[in-house]
Amino acid sequence: MRTAENTEEITEDFQDVLDKACKSSDRLIRTIEKEPHHKIVPWWRQRLTILRKKVNAQRRMYQLTKGDNGLREHRQEQYLTTKAEYAATIRKERLSSCKEYCTMTAASNP
Repeated sequence: MRTAENTEEITEDFQDVLDKACKSSDRLIRTIEKEPHHKIVPWWRQRLTILRKKVNAQRRMYQLTKGDNGLREHRQEQYLTTKAEYAATIRKERLSSCKEYCTMTAASNP
């Protein structure tokens, strides 16, 4: 026969089981979300990551400069030159990786 005390114990046990299930499914969802959604690029190098961060930092500095037009133009020039260097480095790395791959493969299988 069920009593009020027994019902409370059953409810507490059910609540504990439900909490554990929610926490375990939450961990599963978080680990799935942490998986990268982008492809790995074989020609990407550490210096490209550093250059990208430098370009983004200079762009932010340029965009946040409001009052001083001379300083804003100077930062714009810095940003554009660094951006051009970054783009050229990406092209160079991509091309060198492609050339390396082509020399490694057999002549019968381009």
